[in-house]
Amino acid sequence: MCSFNLKTFYPFTKGPRLSAGLVGNGNQVKLKANCPDTCEVGDLQITGDQARVNGDLGFKNFSPYLGLGFTNPMGGLPFYIGFDVGVLFQGRPKPSLRASGTADVTDAEGTTRTNVDLATDAEVQNALNDETVNLADDVKDFKFYPVVQINLGWRF
Repeated sequence: MCSFNLKTFYPFTKGPRLSAGLVGNGNQVKLKANCPDTCEVGDLQITGDQARVNGDLGFKNFSPYLGLGFTNPMGGLPFYIGFDVGVLFQGRPKPSLRASGTADVTDAEGTTRTNVDLATDAEVQNALNDETVNLADDVKDFKFYPVVQINLGWRF
């Protein structure tokens, strides 16, 4: 994580500190599925050795951070140890799904089409769009990312 304008406040003479700022958010989730047996995409069954369904969950590049921490000097030595807990407000994840390769595609009525180009087939793309909407609904509550840090330092 890369921090920008991370400000630390000491509201108490002894005890915890508050930290707030803007953090470069490198969080990402990659989704990969190979379909030699079968992959379900909406109401479609996709089967083929070359079939791939991939996706991503995207987050904001920069996210606000709020944390609470403690620092303990080590007996008058220039070393210290600290502990922080906080939360990164990264917003709702934004999913994207895509398919590639050729495969056999079976619809809900049991009709099978062979050697379908998954990247360009309209029925597959519609099913992927529906799954993207469903995935967005499934991950909508993952707006906050917990952060736990242990700090070791040397003051000079």
